[in-house]
Amino acid sequence: MKSSAAIAWLLLLSVTVACGSSGNRQPATGNRPDTLSITEPPGSDYQTGQVFVDEVAVLLHDDETVLKVTGWLPDGCSKLYDFSYSINGNDLHLSMKSWRPREAMCTQALVGFTYIHDELNGNEPERFTHYVINGQRNELKPEN
Repeated sequence: MKSSAAIAWLLLLSVTVACGSSGNRQPATGNRPDTLSITEPPGSDYQTGQVFVDEVAVLLHDDETVLKVTGWLPDGCSKLYDFSYSINGNDLHLSMKSWRPREAMCTQALVGFTYIHDELNGNEPERFTHYVINGQRNELKPEN
């Protein structure tokens, strides 16, 4: 009886330690491990791919308005290499591209990402009500 209680206690302790959180959490925006940056492809031995966007939000970060884009890359080797936007009325038109090494063996699973774009001009974000990506128009979400 004592040995099964000890085993159960050790198992519970192991699970608690494995699932515990680190005290070194990063802020919601900024240099988070899951926040992508633009990565230029090396040389010419790569192929381009699509970026799947779930949501675009306008945030206030360090007294500056930024766009927070969350979505998915097509596989474990893909990197974000292009982000551009244009404005048409109240619509923000986004273009995002990814690249991956041409002959790389990669995990065939979508990889979640967050991208923070902080190079907006003046009061542009106040005009946005929708964003358009891959021909689909979506409501732009304001966040605090």
